[in-house]
Amino acid sequence: MTALALPSVVLMSLVGILGFIDGVYFHIWKFRLHERRDSRREHVIHALRASLAVPAIYGLFVVPVSGVWLWAIAGFIVADFFAMVWDLFEEDHSRRDLGGIPRAEYIIHVVATGFHMAACALALASRPLAAWASDTAPADLPAVVMTIGQLAIPTSIALALAHFALLHPRVAALLPAATGRS
Repeated sequence: MTALALPSVVLMSLVGILGFIDGVYFHIWKFRLHERRDSRREHVIHALRASLAVPAIYGLFVVPVSGVWLWAIAGFIVADFFAMVWDLFEEDHSRRDLGGIPRAEYIIHVVATGFHMAACALALASRPLAAWASDTAPADLPAVVMTIGQLAIPTSIALALAHFALLHPRVAALLPAATGRS
């Protein structure tokens, strides 16, 4: 079953790339959601989701956990799922005066969501049933999976911290203004 871990981490890496494009270009640079009063809640949800990713990536791809810790990771994934649904509801209000979400950003959201759900399902399915018991040692993961996970952790932490930092107006003011916003 650990063979499922590699496609999972590859999909999660693609989610990270799409999320970087979405978050940096659309959310921070083009629309500056962190500065918009109507988008503040959406930005807080993004900060929450970035924070939930850190323990999930760590427990799924860096130090494979088992027992109660594996259940906790599953809980983080469920919490992220509900935050994602909340984000979908919030985006309508958040972006209404901007004319909604641009088609390119919408496509990124759909593709990234599909990859994210598939990655989480594969990662959880890659764990043997015995790993869900509290007295079982965690399974070994392929070295490439653990290496990719280790690379993702500092990026995920930086993303979460950046989202929270941008909630402060003085930090947000340090960013250059985008040109050609539409």
